[in-house]
Amino acid sequence: MAVWENLIMKRSVWTAVLFAVSSVVVVGGMPGVASAQPVRNNDPASARNAPPIVFEPEVCDLGIGKPGEKMHSTITLRNTGTTPLKITRLKGSCSCTVPSISSDVIPPGETAEVTVEMDPGWLPSKIRKQVNVFAEGYTRPATVPVLAEVSFAVRVEKPSVKLSVNEPIAEVRIEAIDGTPFRILRVNGKEVDGKGTKVATDEAAKSHDIAYAFGEEEIPTYLVVETDHPEGSVLAVRMEHPAISKREMEPESRDYGLKTERHFMNIESVYPGETVEVVLPVSGLAEIDVPTVSVDDERLEVRYMGKTPHPEKRSWFNVKLFVTVKDRNASGMINTGFKLEVPDAKQVVHSFVIGSIRPASAAANKGSRE
Repeated sequence: MAVWENLIMKRSVWTAVLFAVSSVVVVGGMPGVASAQPVRNNDPASARNAPPIVFEPEVCDLGIGKPGEKMHSTITLRNTGTTPLKITRLKGSCSCTVPSISSDVIPPGETAEVTVEMDPGWLPSKIRKQVNVFAEGYTRPATVPVLAEVSFAVRVEKPSVKLSVNEPIAEVRIEAIDGTPFRILRVNGKEVDGKGTKVATDEAAKSHDIAYAFGEEEIPTYLVVETDHPEGSVLAVRMEHPAISKREMEPESRDYGLKTERHFMNIESVYPGETVEVVLPVSGLAEIDVPTVSVDDERLEVRYMGKTPHPEKRSWFNVKLFVTVKDRNASGMINTGFKLEVPDAKQVVHSFVIGSIRPASAAANKGSRE
């Protein structure tokens, strides 16, 4: 975990830029968010209707977390006024951001600790939210920006790539967020692209630029990149192309009655015979539903292991799944469609399983080294 904590120190430029953006006053509220406008505490004209609060630091930076991992941080709230300040409410800008405070009455010049917890979800991305602090006697809140990033150990600069219709080439930049040099082993399951150009790398580096030409190959929904990074070897990049849009409109590819926020499940590196537990958040299931699951890749078996209510989202369940590499001789890329359905209700939701199967011999060598 020390590696992930140290990464927070490397984000000062992005933090400063986003904080500057957050200081702009927006006219008119947004649905689901308090209609009060954000407050810049150093603006005397704005501060007349806002509590005399200073946040230390000025931005709540949660750092970098892995997909599905809850994140939290604590900042200091200082009452810069001359009278006691009674805090009446704290509100995050979305249900995924939950603030709390150590004391609801703050004497002049004194402080309280504000803890922010975020459930950022499964999609690798940079996140910007905010926390509003309301106080008795003031019509507007004081606002602090909340920043976070969701990423595997190898970060994709752009999580999706729009491809040219006639000459589809995926240009992707990836980098190790911990600075560990790594090599690219395969892209789309191969060491060369659709036109025969080598995409695997012989030299390890902290970052790589990939230009994968598909040629006559079918364009996948996700382009899978396999690396030898020790902390996160597989990543997926969403492709945008008319051929993909057409596939997704086919009746057998569409969702009915169910939805998920986890559009692919990255099981990273696995070995033949190994089983990996994954969680798929699903909305639309009933308490009595016992869904069936299936996967397109014949090397894999997916089993439904039950569901539990989502701890923070009403009408959502966390579905527990076991993914097993049942083919003892299997190796190579995993990039396959997955389906969860309730046949009696004619409900279905689709996702993908992404990963890399290491040869059985590699598992044996791994065991001998340990």
